[in-house]
Amino acid sequence: MSGLRADPIFFRSLTRGKGVRRTAFSIENPDDAPFQAAFVALRRCPDWLHLERVLPSGEAQPVVFDPGAGHVPEGERRRHPAWLVVPARRRVQLVASVNTDHRYFPRAPGELPRGARALHNESAALELELSGGARLEVPIALAEVVLERDEFDGEFSIDFGTTNSCFAYKRRRGGPEGLERPPVCSAEVPSVVYFKDLRLREHPKVLVGHKARLAILANPSRVYSAVEGVKRLLGGDRVLTVLDARGRSATYRPEEVAAFILRAILDQAEQEHLDGRRVRRVIATYPTLFSPRHRRALQDALLHALRLGDPNLVPDECLEPGERDPDVQARCDELVTLRLDEANAATFRHVTGPLLEACLRFSREQVADVVTFDFGGGTIDISYLRVDVRRELAERRTLLEARLLGVSGEGAFGGDNVSLELVRLLRAKLAVEAARALTAQAQAQASSSKAAEGLDIFDRILQSGALPGQPVALEAGERAGDDALDDEEFAAPPLDRRLAAARVIAQHADVILRAAAEGHLEHPLVAEGKDAFVEHVRDLLRAQAHELGRPFVAQDAERIDEALERLMPTRFARYADQDPVMERRAKVLFMDLWREANDRLKPLLVARTGGDTGPEAAEAASATVQEPLLRLARWVGVDPKLWNDRVSVTLAELEHMVEPRVRRAVEKARDLYLSAVDADGRPPEGEDEDDGGAPLISTGARRRQPAPRRARPRLTVLLTGNASILPLARRALAEAFQGVDHDLVWDERTRKTSVAQGAVEESLLRAEFGGEGGGIHYTSVDFLERLPFSIGLYSRFVGFRPLFGRGAREGDAVLVDSRENELVKRDLDELSLYADYHDGAAVRYLGSFDFRRGGRPALDEDLEALPAPEADARGRAVFQALFRLRRDWEVELVNPETGMLHRLIVDPVQVDPREDPFSGEV
Repeated sequence: MSGLRADPIFFRSLTRGKGVRRTAFSIENPDDAPFQAAFVALRRCPDWLHLERVLPSGEAQPVVFDPGAGHVPEGERRRHPAWLVVPARRRVQLVASVNTDHRYFPRAPGELPRGARALHNESAALELELSGGARLEVPIALAEVVLERDEFDGEFSIDFGTTNSCFAYKRRRGGPEGLERPPVCSAEVPSVVYFKDLRLREHPKVLVGHKARLAILANPSRVYSAVEGVKRLLGGDRVLTVLDARGRSATYRPEEVAAFILRAILDQAEQEHLDGRRVRRVIATYPTLFSPRHRRALQDALLHALRLGDPNLVPDECLEPGERDPDVQARCDELVTLRLDEANAATFRHVTGPLLEACLRFSREQVADVVTFDFGGGTIDISYLRVDVRRELAERRTLLEARLLGVSGEGAFGGDNVSLELVRLLRAKLAVEAARALTAQAQAQASSSKAAEGLDIFDRILQSGALPGQPVALEAGERAGDDALDDEEFAAPPLDRRLAAARVIAQHADVILRAAAEGHLEHPLVAEGKDAFVEHVRDLLRAQAHELGRPFVAQDAERIDEALERLMPTRFARYADQDPVMERRAKVLFMDLWREANDRLKPLLVARTGGDTGPEAAEAASATVQEPLLRLARWVGVDPKLWNDRVSVTLAELEHMVEPRVRRAVEKARDLYLSAVDADGRPPEGEDEDDGGAPLISTGARRRQPAPRRARPRLTVLLTGNASILPLARRALAEAFQGVDHDLVWDERTRKTSVAQGAVEESLLRAEFGGEGGGIHYTSVDFLERLPFSIGLYSRFVGFRPLFGRGAREGDAVLVDSRENELVKRDLDELSLYADYHDGAAVRYLGSFDFRRGGRPALDEDLEALPAPEADARGRAVFQALFRLRRDWEVELVNPETGMLHRLIVDPVQVDPREDPFSGEV
């Protein structure tokens, strides 16, 4: 009998008729000698279960049972499918595959209703016969087997956030009370995933949300097992490599990592809220500035998540890269619906609540302009929506009409960036206090009678007073000490190195604190790729040298930045592929500061304002460092109580650092409102039609007559999003809309839930009341069918030349010739398109046409419909180009001379690492 031990083959829940499901289990060799044997036979194994083994490459292949496998040479046994090789005190991986479609798979009694539990604790065992007479029994445990699960009958939405996510749902059938109530919304789930076991790449064992946060706190040194902020990476070309507790690695695309988070959210919803019913269709929202490429990536992530729960639900062609066939895209849209951006979804929560209620109660028309400012964790999303709700008493119905007038936002700034500025400020203050303490103690020791030995004695004193480590909970099978505070890794560097950095920091403490407190998000050299902090320090040093009349040394700014990083390393990207130990150390220290700033200090500062949004309350709201920051104190070589007693921050300091970016976003919301023209081309009250916003006059085009002016409805400014708790946001919006008749609406209870709830409400209105008939007539054709911004050509010499104005529809076409627009001409290699959001900001690059790739032949009807070009003064035909607006804001260009059609290559818009809190660049 061998000394091997086998884990049980365990499935928590299996649904009959759902194809093949897999789980991993291990065989352990507890002996001090390696074990080798061939698989001879498999006994007592159910017909619906099969065994596979995992090769070193990570691929799985069926286990082969071969009584004559003894002739295999010893050096080839590890890879042979009939041989089991287990090193001493190690484990090997096997995979159990269960075919739930098999005719002998456990069945439920006929009297049980559909969806009821069939078998409880269904247990069995299989026996492995090995060469040499050894036998190994492997338990099989099926905790639950169910029949086909019922589908959830209602609308289900997910607000997948950069920092936190939530879901909302509402059943279509129910009593009057249930229908009148708003959709049920879940508690927030942190958008964090922690990889525990990567033995099966497609089905790893992961922790999501609060469980992932706890795992990170318990295992702080496993910084490459966790992924946060993956939403920022959707649609990009970056891949993520993660490691589990045993050092196994796997590489995923951001959409796949996001799918693990979304699948966990779906599982929680089905098990805890929907009575086990399966969600087979999801409504999702997206940031206003998401391009078609980003929305496709978000849809792919949700399709992957649905497939993880039910492999048969999502067809293979829905997950293939590249352009989708229209029928395939229709199936994808049926499974994952993307109609509303996050700001408009929050608007609908307000529309179907107070606005609709007022109309029904008073039988009076409610017309409102709603500007929504959604201040989320990763983005700021802005939308301008006009809503008309009125009762028609004669026909006993309510008409609800919504028109999208524009969108804007900040695609790379949100609440996480506010926390990042707090990390920068906190790091500067911690470094200055530590530098002052180190230099003061060194000077005191050097002035003693043993000055010659002072530095060595001080170094020994610091090292002998090493901080105690904290016990960390270990997972089963892990080596002790993997995640304890590693004395060797976080022990303080030699004292002379620390003192050299400390002296530089102490000498320039005022400059460092001022540069950190003033913030540097708006430094003019940021656009040139410069380090904003270094440039800000250089500006302060230049002014200081001028004031004191001494020479200015430009390199001092880099010396200060290098000293900060040497004393308090947090920019882990600097050490990538050069010093992996230092890279991990810097990431651990950064995450310690991040938790302190994001999870403790920021909410504490806001809470201490007592709800007062004034600057005086922000100045009075102060907090000292809450946690001891043991690892950082050990590395720097100071007593952590020094920071807890002396380092404090105020809310006013934090708001001052981020105020330029917040006010810039608020100004976009104001300018969007003031410049918006609705879908019918009617200008706002008191404004003339903007000639610059009209489409180009092209062949066969006719200028539209100005529509009569009408009064603009009363404005509602709706503030939502988790980061809206920052008093600065409310203060800035109130100041920006002074002089405009408006109401500022902010509800702390629904600041996060409003997006998911609004998406559910809009989908219900569309499904139940869209079109004619019924008690409520709901119409909205603007969210994806009409362009919420203008698309055109741009050059800094001639400005923006629009092709498709705001409000353009799918299928609209514009013919442009080279006489009307000097940016369109013959023999171009490429042509770029830009978007004007009418929010006062510069135009944004959308993508380009690459004529060198050749394109594809245009349809005959496209070419036949084009008029013959006129001749120029030289007798040559004037060059023409036909631009057509397609689905999802895509643009095509037809070149009549070559007969080729070219599609716009959309810019992937990679996130600037300096604006990504987890990039390791800041």
